[in-house]
Amino acid sequence: MLILAQKTGEAEPVLKRLIGLDPTDEFARTELGRIQEVRTDADAIETEAILLARIGCGRQALEKFDRLVRVFPDLEARDARYIAQAHASFADELLPIERFRRAAEHYQDAVRLDPTL
Repeated sequence: MLILAQKTGEAEPVLKRLIGLDPTDEFARTELGRIQEVRTDADAIETEAILLARIGCGRQALEKFDRLVRVFPDLEARDARYIAQAHASFADELLPIERFRRAAEHYQDAVRLDPTL
């Protein structure tokens, strides 16, 4: 089932339709509630990731964005600018420790997501 695959973007409209067809469907109501809780948590994590990217904590921001994008793939497009900033910040962190190849990969990811960087 869609819910088990953690495809919340796909599951949510299906659950709403099920509830529309049968407002007493406890399974659909419970699962929809869980998705809404996840979205609330995701909003808080997204805000934290954006703030981390803005202040130059690239690695921490990328960890949070990676978790979010696995559950909500549409976030990558919506937050592309911030994810790009996180990649660039992380690349900046890698240069002083001479991780040049990895830094170059993160710079490439940053430019791919936001060519204006």
